[in-house]
Amino acid sequence: MRVLKWILYILSIPISYLIVSLIFTAITVDRDVKNGTPDTYIFLSTNGVHLDIILPKKSIYDSLL
Repeated sequence: MRVLKWILYILSIPISYLIVSLIFTAITVDRDVKNGTPDTYIFLSTNGVHLDIILPKKSIYDSLL
């Protein structure tokens, strides 16, 4: 009986991962394209390990004021 309980505990990890992944794949994203020009450009730079988010200085200063 004790062995069966441990087997169920061990199997609960991949089963819970599967359930959570199925729930998260059901979440939809609004992909409607809005017409117009963007107000701010955001650039992404990566070295393979880290991701840098690059914003124009003007955008940062405007949001602080």
